Formats: sequence, structure tokens, C-alpha cells
Amino acid sequence: SITHRATGAALTGGMYLFAMHALVVPAFGWEFTTAINMIKGWELPWAAVVSAKWLLAWPVAYHTLNGFRHMAWDLGYGFNISTLYKSGWVVFLSSFLVADLMVFLL
Repeated sequence: SITHRATGAALTGGMYLFAMHALVVPAFGWEFTTAINMIKGWELPWAAVVSAKWLLAWPVAYHTLNGFRHMAWDLGYGFNISTLYKSGWVVFLSSFLVADLMVFLL
């Protein structure tokens, strides 16, 4: 549950930063495409780009999957202690697969 809260807080913070960027940057004559082109101009190695994308994708994947787990709890399912541990591991391990899919397919 603490990891769910942490990823939610991180995603919220990231969204606020992105929103502030979208509001403030145009005042300086930049557009979103200018920022993207600047980053592309850095010519980062493939591994750095994939790592950065994965670090953005994993919290989204984990928070989403764990949100479904929390909704099951809200419906009264999954409170048996063995089920709690199993569902926790399924969500945790599945989040890595989903993050990989997000990085390489989106």
C-alpha cells in the first residue's frame, strides 16, 4: 500500500511539473516541440533513452495494476493473507512486464 501511495505521489508530482512546464515555457517563446528537439539534440545513447522511458513507465504500470488490486479489496475480495501476498507479487512482477511493453511498443 505504501508503494501504491508513493507511485501515486510521484505521478502526481510529475503531472504538476509537466503542467507547469506547459504553462510557463510558452511565455519564453518555446513550444513543446522545441523542448523535444532540444532533448533529441543531446543524442543520448539508446540505453539512456530506454532507461529514462522505463523509469517513467514503471510507476504508471505499477500504480495502475495495484489500483485494480485495491478495487478488488474495495469489493471485499483478496483479504486472505496468502491471497494478499500472492496478489502483491503478481502485481509487482507484472508491472515490470507492462513497463517493458510500454517502453518498447509505445
